[in-house]
Amino acid sequence: MTIENLEARTTMLRASIGTNRQDVLALQKDIERLDAKMNPEKGNLRDLLAKRSEIEKHLSLYEQVKTFEDMIRRIADETEAEVATAVAGLSLTAVREFSGEIAKRLAEWGYPSAASVRYDRNELDIIAGDQRRSAHGKGVRAVLHAAFTLALAQYCFDRELPHPGFVVLDSPLVTYRPPDQSAESDDEPPEGVVRAFYRDIQDNFDGQVIVMENTDPLEPLGADSLDIRFTKRVDIGRYGYMPAVADEQAADTFAIEG
Repeated sequence: MTIENLEARTTMLRASIGTNRQDVLALQKDIERLDAKMNPEKGNLRDLLAKRSEIEKHLSLYEQVKTFEDMIRRIADETEAEVATAVAGLSLTAVREFSGEIAKRLAEWGYPSAASVRYDRNELDIIAGDQRRSAHGKGVRAVLHAAFTLALAQYCFDRELPHPGFVVLDSPLVTYRPPDQSAESDDEPPEGVVRAFYRDIQDNFDGQVIVMENTDPLEPLGADSLDIRFTKRVDIGRYGYMPAVADEQAADTFAIEG
């Protein structure tokens, strides 16, 4: 091959390179133009993916809520079944006898219309004056609660049913006023009710009664009863229901008497 042939071939290759370079530049412009057209679609795709992720998150929360609702419904059904079983297990005879025990104790205290007071096994509450105990004022609620607690204990004692043998009554009388006596008309509960209450729990109860009250009994207690005043003083009488803790003892250390 001669030099002339090589030079001619070189010239042809250079021309081909130039043509190819122009083709490449044209293709790059086409690619850029297509990219520009595709960018909005990419943005839409990102938005769609973000919305999809948000929807999936909400669906997951919905499934969790549904799981919790099913759990609550199942627990409620089980509780209702347990209550229904307990109610079904309490015979009408037992309810009648227990209601009689409550009414008898209230009558001893001079509670108005005591004979009509009864225990409702469906409401699981005492009915007095055609109202549930929970619908009365705090004074009547306290007296009815005390009657319920004492009657339940005595009911168990008489039938040799399990019972711890003692009850604790917290302020059963201090706020009580009869229906015809307003709280403003007298700062103290009626003396007849107070005397009858303490007389009844001493004479007609076979267990131990611990009464936490803000007022003193109006009459001396019997020989088998103790009247303990909480002085809130270490050097006089009893400090409180829980004995005082000496300063040098740890704060979480308690000594329980009796």
